[in-house]
Amino acid sequence: MQDLVVSTTKKGGMRQIEILGVDQSYNWRSDITRARDITLHFRKISDLGPPGTLRNLVPNTMHLQLDKNFLYSWDQFFQITSELRQLRVLVLTGNKFQKIDKTYFDGKNIDQMVSMHLSELVLIDMSLDWSQIDVLAPTLPYVEKLFLVRNNCSKICSKYEISKDHFRNLRYLNLEQNGIEDWDEVAGFGVLHELKWLIVNKNRLRDIHYKKHGFRGLKNLSFEDNLVSDWKTFDTLNEFDSRLQEIRCSGNPIVQSDEKLELSQKRCRQ
Repeated sequence: MQDLVVSTTKKGGMRQIEILGVDQSYNWRSDITRARDITLHFRKISDLGPPGTLRNLVPNTMHLQLDKNFLYSWDQFFQITSELRQLRVLVLTGNKFQKIDKTYFDGKNIDQMVSMHLSELVLIDMSLDWSQIDVLAPTLPYVEKLFLVRNNCSKICSKYEISKDHFRNLRYLNLEQNGIEDWDEVAGFGVLHELKWLIVNKNRLRDIHYKKHGFRGLKNLSFEDNLVSDWKTFDTLNEFDSRLQEIRCSGNPIVQSDEKLELSQKRCRQ
């Protein structure tokens, strides 16, 4: 038997849920139907119950964290987003989903699978490549923050077109630690005029080069811990359509001492 903690008030008040047995039947110690924030980390959850379970039990949930469980299917993802209509933030870090096929939506009404309230989606360490994100993209037009850290998205724009419609509200994209070797793989995101934050830390980028008429709205760019070794990259940043307000570039070969780090960061901010 395990105790799970559910945050239900802004002041940190807690209610508890008790899991009974391996079949994950639930015994509610108190009424949590008004719970806004639910955290269920490392709970070996592999099943969400029959259709309607989440809607009946926690209909008002706005923040749901399901890190490091045993969820395995995009059907479960859509069960969550379709039943929790007030959900704003969904964290699925560490769950390993079966690869979604490009025929997944055949015969389905995609419009009914779009969550208009989901604004932040965290898909860290899920062994995802961009082919799966490309399939899911039509259902993500309202997502503003997308975390894809520690995945397999090394090939993006060289193989897939970035849809301005599907990602029309995307403001923050984190592609840290995906094995990206060429700036061309992310340059296609330049068509997203709402994109303000782009993070490509801990990849294998050797330079950043300008693509005409790109990144009109970008304000913050972080490419720390890559392989950038040429000052031309920093000159290129001045050519971006947007006026970058913050650039983070530490951990690259060109920055090898505290003195050089200070100089490069000063130059980045100019």
